[in-house]
Amino acid sequence: MLALTKPEKKIILAVLSILTGLCTVAFFLHRNSQRLIDSSERIEQSEEFKYHLQEILTLSIDMENGVRGYVMTGDESYMRPTHETISEISLHLHGLSDIKELSSQQKSNIAELRKLLDEKSNLSTRIVEVRRQKGMEDAVKTITDGKEKNLIDQIRNAAGAILEEEGAMLAELKSRHSNAISNFAVTFYFMLLKISVTVVTVVFLFYFYFRKRNKAEKMLKESHELFQNVLDHSASIISIKDLSGRYMLINQAFEDMFNIQKEDVKGKTAYEFFDQDAADHIRNTDFEVIRTQKQQKVEEVIPTNANKLHFTSLKFPLLDINRIPYAICSISTDDTEKIQTENQHREQMDRILDLFNNAPCGYQASNKNGIIIEMNDTLLKWLGYSGDEVIGKKPVKDIISPESQQQLQYYFPRLRSGEIKSVFDVHVSYIRKDGTKFSIIANSIAQYDEEGEFLYTRTSVFDISYRKRVEEVATHN
Repeated sequence: MLALTKPEKKIILAVLSILTGLCTVAFFLHRNSQRLIDSSERIEQSEEFKYHLQEILTLSIDMENGVRGYVMTGDESYMRPTHETISEISLHLHGLSDIKELSSQQKSNIAELRKLLDEKSNLSTRIVEVRRQKGMEDAVKTITDGKEKNLIDQIRNAAGAILEEEGAMLAELKSRHSNAISNFAVTFYFMLLKISVTVVTVVFLFYFYFRKRNKAEKMLKESHELFQNVLDHSASIISIKDLSGRYMLINQAFEDMFNIQKEDVKGKTAYEFFDQDAADHIRNTDFEVIRTQKQQKVEEVIPTNANKLHFTSLKFPLLDINRIPYAICSISTDDTEKIQTENQHREQMDRILDLFNNAPCGYQASNKNGIIIEMNDTLLKWLGYSGDEVIGKKPVKDIISPESQQQLQYYFPRLRSGEIKSVFDVHVSYIRKDGTKFSIIANSIAQYDEEGEFLYTRTSVFDISYRKRVEEVATHN
């Protein structure tokens, strides 16, 4: 789902409100325009209705005058306009019938008028035939019997009543038409006003939106620059890759370490800069971060032309607002120098330990309880013990001959109390594991903490058994 900012939501809401208002006004404008069109059509229909009636009245009088002229003169030239008048009356009657949306009363009035006109036409035709066959006197008698005058009066009364009714209806239609025009005009001007307000509002909203967006983009740019500056001033090597393993961002330390520019890295993968094994390891750890969606701490080794670089990398996923990962961030610390130093230190310690264990003299340390806590390999070999048998288990008195116990009981309490700090050239006999005696000279130094509390003794042991044997041989001789 598309995420919208708060200003964008406000703008969309405002535009939807404006569009709703425009649609409402447009609906009323359309309805009023439709009413205006309907009103115009009704007025036009009413005008046409009146026109046909007025023409029928006029033509009826012309038809009557033509018939009487022929009766009085016998001139056939009067009959030609009469025939044309009858045809025109018929056409106007058809015109009345063809008008749409006539009321039932109007249809009834038209039928009545048609009936009267047909009677008048038939009567006129009969008078003309009487004149032709019997002469003027009989025709005049037919005219003067009052039937023709009665029909003319009926036609005039019927047409007049219809015209009067239609005139009243026309007046009402014109009043409605005037109201429709007013309503249409009000709605139209309101529509124009609404459009003007809409245009101004939309222009303002877009101005506000683009201003806000420019400000947001500026802040985003500044934030990005600040973020990049923070990354560039970090001693750690930082990179961000998308889920396909393509670099999106690196910091200055990354550039300096691998001699790569930001522009050259963007959009490329680790396979384009590191060897296959290193790139595979980087990609596999990236996959593990994506799979678990958790922070991972990994060791990475990247060979270069000079040597191998060792890194401790902290990798974690970057999540969007829906908690879906879209990138992996890696923060790496160069441990190459540290590892080299540790290796050198380890080698040095191994040499020292080798020197300690294989020194030409023995060495042992004992705690305040007299328990042996350290003994080198030289002394262990002299005594025939293993380290597990002695260290942390045997007290010194268990490996000293009975005649040497007095010396231990004399010197050790004084060393422990701090009365004396060290003793040198003490002749002691050790008891080997096989029970044989072993003559040594011991030099002991006591160790204390900062508060003067006894910690342990360090004793160097020198083998004098050979010298003892020589002295014993010399004594016997």
